[in-house]
Amino acid sequence: MDRHHASPFQQQAKRTFLRIQVRLPAILYFNRTQYKQIRINELSAGGLSFTIAKKVLLPELFELHLKLKPFSPPIGMTLRVRSRTPLPDGSERVGCQYVRVSEGNKLAINDFIWKYAYLSSPFKVVYAAAFFLCLDASLRLFLFLIQMYYGNLEANELFPGTAIGSRYLIMLLAYFLFSLGAFISIDPSRKRTYVNFLSGIACLTPPFLFILSKNLMYFRMQLWYSRYALVKIVLGLDMLLMFFVGFVVAVGFISLPKVKNILHLTEEHLKGMRSRKTEEGNKNVSGGSGKDRPYPLQ
Repeated sequence: MDRHHASPFQQQAKRTFLRIQVRLPAILYFNRTQYKQIRINELSAGGLSFTIAKKVLLPELFELHLKLKPFSPPIGMTLRVRSRTPLPDGSERVGCQYVRVSEGNKLAINDFIWKYAYLSSPFKVVYAAAFFLCLDASLRLFLFLIQMYYGNLEANELFPGTAIGSRYLIMLLAYFLFSLGAFISIDPSRKRTYVNFLSGIACLTPPFLFILSKNLMYFRMQLWYSRYALVKIVLGLDMLLMFFVGFVVAVGFISLPKVKNILHLTEEHLKGMRSRKTEEGNKNVSGGSGKDRPYPLQ
């Protein structure tokens, strides 16, 4: 349906597609003949956009082959130009609507978009790191208090780093509280927000520095040469925890811009869907006909 003949309700519905920023290779075809290689800038379940020289004349309908992954087969589709926006460098941003796309290719595009926007994995990884840190901090506190109560200094030999001292107790409490803060901030049952993710990563940083300092101390003390197998097992687990938490913190800080962008896009998408439902309800109440119903979200 032509945009000029579409109802405002239909135009609003089309804007509810989740749109992501991408850089995907594609090929333009005119009359089934390869014309030009381009890069897709934005992708949604309803259309896409790319940049092209202003002098290029695009027909009303044209074909495009898009590759979602480097080694995946290209996805063929027929597009219609919906907008051409001039850019400062003299080129144009071309917004297009899907006209003919097979059901299989639609599913592939939708799957790609929602995998890109799916934030469960980074949140769960941070949550797992916080959980293991809480366990480690609880164990260290428990052993420390046992030592304080019984005054059994031999525990130092079996469980390194549990020396008695008020300074170490303060460090352990801080270690536990920061770990608990990360665990609470990134709790999956809470709404996923950028602030929660940033708080979780920030709270993981001090515990990581703590276990890093402990592992450096273990190396200086040459505890890896201990004759106790239990000591080596504890040291090995502690080192694994250090590397895991360090990896999560580094990747988390690097991913902050992408997480912020995806959360914003998802929120805008949900706002559009809520607006669409509200307008649909108002239309049904007013007794409107069904011919102006929007296309369903993919």
